[in-house]
Amino acid sequence: MAEQIQKDLWRLEIPLVGNPLKTLNSYLLVGARSLLIDTGFRQEPCREAMERQLCEIGVDRDRMDIFLTHLHSDHTGLAPELIRPGCRIYIGRIDGTRLTAPDQDARWRHLSADYVRDGFSEEEMERLWDTNPAKVAAPPPWDGYTFLEDGDTLVYGEHHLRCILTPGHTPGHLCLYEEKARRLFSGDHVLFHITPNICRWDGVADSLGDYLQSLDRVKGLEVAELLPAHRSETGDLPRG
Repeated sequence: MAEQIQKDLWRLEIPLVGNPLKTLNSYLLVGARSLLIDTGFRQEPCREAMERQLCEIGVDRDRMDIFLTHLHSDHTGLAPELIRPGCRIYIGRIDGTRLTAPDQDARWRHLSADYVRDGFSEEEMERLWDTNPAKVAAPPPWDGYTFLEDGDTLVYGEHHLRCILTPGHTPGHLCLYEEKARRLFSGDHVLFHITPNICRWDGVADSLGDYLQSLDRVKGLEVAELLPAHRSETGDLPRG
């Protein structure tokens, strides 16, 4: 069941079946034009939960845009099939460029070879090739994304949402900051009770260093309400 946070803001709980993250917190700003933040895997349990809750809220799907905090499939998987003609799917340019790169199989083969060099068996990597939801539940190839840059602002009714580039979890992760409400949609950049996964990326020298710098960046924001993409919404940013 969708949870109403305030009159025009909802949290949708999307099940991530078989995944240790358990659920995705998707958020919906409802108005004359609405904005859905993150979507879930391209899997039936996610699809059913999303469709049911959007119907429950009664949002006009023909006037609903989508914002993706980053490229991971638990956030992007359903986006192309949810979007309607005349609506937009937003994602940061850095992650969007990776998401739409033409030869995704080559990228996964390269990543698998890296893990084998690190000590994983080739048999394990072959098994994961056909079962890893990061690969098999990702969105299908789609060229209709609208790319955003750091500092871009999306306006939905009274909500002015500024894109904050927070690399680390992915090279082009974006948070949305609503200064007037002192609200941060943090994606996977800031989570409570669990930690974001920091891993290797082609062309990125120091993902962990990038992540720590991004933490310092959001630490300087005035935040009264932080809405993460996974688990509890209870917590706050440290000050200092």
